Amino acid sequence: MAKRVNLIILLIIGLAESWTLLPILWCFLASLKTKEQLFAKYPLFIFQPTFTNYIRLFTELEFQKWIFNSLIMATSSALAATFAGSMAAYALSNRFQFRTKEGLANFILSLKMLPPIVAAVPIFILYKYLNLINTHLGLILVYTVFNLPLTIWMMRGFIEELPLEIEDAAMIDGCTKFQTFTKVVLPLTKPALVATFIISFMFAWNELLFAIFLTGAETYTVTVGMTRFVTIKRVDWGSLMAAGMTAILPVIAIAFYAQRYLIRGLTFGAIKA
Repeated sequence: MAKRVNLIILLIIGLAESWTLLPILWCFLASLKTKEQLFAKYPLFIFQPTFTNYIRLFTELEFQKWIFNSLIMATSSALAATFAGSMAAYALSNRFQFRTKEGLANFILSLKMLPPIVAAVPIFILYKYLNLINTHLGLILVYTVFNLPLTIWMMRGFIEELPLEIEDAAMIDGCTKFQTFTKVVLPLTKPALVATFIISFMFAWNELLFAIFLTGAETYTVTVGMTRFVTIKRVDWGSLMAAGMTAILPVIAIAFYAQRYLIRGLTFGAIKA
């Protein structure tokens, strides 16, 4: 009976993984096809692969610049949001008590529910006045602000899992509150910091709305650059699929490299390391 249950569970997991990986596999196969193979009457699963689409990305287009811009903006905003969010989370944790703490924490969380399109026009007007349109700094600030509510609430839960006695011992040894935060709390929540950073990075890497109207030719991100393959007259499916496969590689590489910290961070408090 137990073996049958395990088999059913494995089958369900396998179906779920297949459902998740099938679009990625389809995208990868399409990126290796010619235009004629893409528009064949029936889908081709056995064909002569070609890397023409990938070569075109880095020779005829400015794809490497788009990747570089996205890396700068996503990494910088994720680092800023993680550090600033950690400090705010520490202030909103059970280490401090003040009357409006829970109300402020709930208000911060509610900001995450605000549709980004609501703030699009005010941000554009403000950025035009401050000359921040078509700059890396402009998009970094937007991504940082919109990632802060998530990072604050994630880090708040992680910090509250730490025993208060550890910080009390540090303060008895002469540490200030800030030193206790930087030298005790942050090192102990390293897995949580990595998990928070990766999630913030993915949000910034995949963002399109603000990137469309706050960037120019010199600051295009990957998501904006990929829209150039879709025009009124046609869709360059081969290049679009190749760009999509290339665009997911940095996220996969970061998640794979930091998977140990990511798993520990997401289970922080439930499974002790």
